[in-house]
Parts: sequence; structure tokens; C-alpha cells
Amino acid sequence: YTVHLKHDISTTVKHVMVDETIHYVMADGTAAPADYTATPITFDVTTAHDLVTGLDTVTKSPEQAKFAQVDSPAVPGYVPNLKYISEQTVTADTPSPLRFEVIYSPESQGITVNYVDQTDNQLLESKSLTGSANTDANYNTQATIQKYLQEHYKLVSDGTGGSELRFGKDNSKPQVYWVYFNHETQPVNDQSVVHETVHYVMSDGTKAPSDHQASLIFTRTGVKDLVTGQTKWTTPAEQTFSRVESPAVPGYTPNIKTVAPVT
Repeated sequence: YTVHLKHDISTTVKHVMVDETIHYVMADGTAAPADYTATPITFDVTTAHDLVTGLDTVTKSPEQAKFAQVDSPAVPGYVPNLKYISEQTVTADTPSPLRFEVIYSPESQGITVNYVDQTDNQLLESKSLTGSANTDANYNTQATIQKYLQEHYKLVSDGTGGSELRFGKDNSKPQVYWVYFNHETQPVNDQSVVHETVHYVMSDGTKAPSDHQASLIFTRTGVKDLVTGQTKWTTPAEQTFSRVESPAVPGYTPNIKTVAPVT
């Protein structure tokens, strides 16, 4: 007869859990995206202990697993030091939790302020500013506006509202401000006088009639540009010197009986 004996085996099962956490940090201390926590992966570790030999046989199910790639969330105005956390292969022996940290730094932003002369349709100057997102630019338009006011410009509009400028968070939305001026002007006028003289002469040297004198006064108005100093004048209306009849002198005949009207 043959007797077959089997080793008595003691079996234990342990559940091993592996976690993955990604912690997001803003370098400037502002509020960061919420941490990412993956769904834990659980491994079943089975140990079969041979009560005769004292040896253990260990099996793990699954043998390995993977955490998927995780893209770092977009934060307008900030750049992460890691664009993504790559796919992670883990086993029951992987230390848990897996912990990663992504740090966001402020992205460089730009501001442009353009000062425009609307009267001459030209750019007076442009101010370019650069700095970190969501920070003060330490600039306003007040000093530049005051400079142009002293040069006889007149403020039309200020796109900044005169406030302190601050860098935005989104490079896809350029910060461009426009400040518009016109020229100050001043009404002016002047006068000019045109004289007409008709001179009478006696060919024989005797006493002639007194000269005929007439005057016309022309007044023009204008607008003086206080920035350029130039004046645009209106053209005064035409005037006419009246016809002048040569005075009668008994015994003499004038060579011109009538001086025609002169415009």
C-alpha cells in the first residue's frame, strides 16, 4: 500500500494600497489649484506558508499597475515648472504615497500706453512696461499728461482712467491703453488799412485842388494753434474804393475825368 501525504499550507492575503498625490504651489503665495489625488491602486499580496518546510510562497495580483499621466492645470498668467506628471508604473512594493509637487511662477506680462495727438493724427510717445503677472506696474499716466498740458495740449480721453496700472494674468489679452489729446487754440484778429490817394497837379504850376484821400479798413479773424504757434486766418471780404470825379477847375481840363472804382 502507498500513503500520499500533502503539506499543510496556511494562506494569508494582505491588501496593499498605493496612492498618488500632486501638490500645486504658487510661487507668489496666491491661491493654487486644488491638489490632485488619484484613485488608489490596490494589490492583493497572498502568502502561502508551508507548515512542513516553513517556506513562504508569495504571489501579487496584479503584478504591476499604472497611474495615468496628469497634465498640470492651466493658470492664466503663470507657468508650471512641470507641464505634466508622467505615467507612473507601481507595484505592491512601491513606497506609498507617491507625492509630486508642481510650482507655478508668474509669467512675464506687458503693458503699452500710447499718447496720441488727434489734431495732427500722430503718435506723441509710447510707454512699454513689463513685469510679472498680477503685480503692480508702478505707473500711471498723470505725469505724462501734465507734461503735455503744459505744452498747450488738451486732454480728450485717458483709457487708463488715471488709475495705477497693474499687470494682467493672460498674455493672450494684450494690455494696450490710449491717451488722446487735441491742440489748444486761441481766437485772434488783426486789421490792415489800405489807402487811396488821387493827386492833382496843374501843368502850369498854379495851385491845384487838394488831393483826394480815402481809406479802407480790413479786419480778419483767425485761430492760433498754441502747440505749433501757427495761425489759420479767414479771408476778409473785398471792399471797393468809390469812383472819384476830378474836381472842376475853371479854364482847365483834367487828363482823367473820373478815377474808376478800385476793388
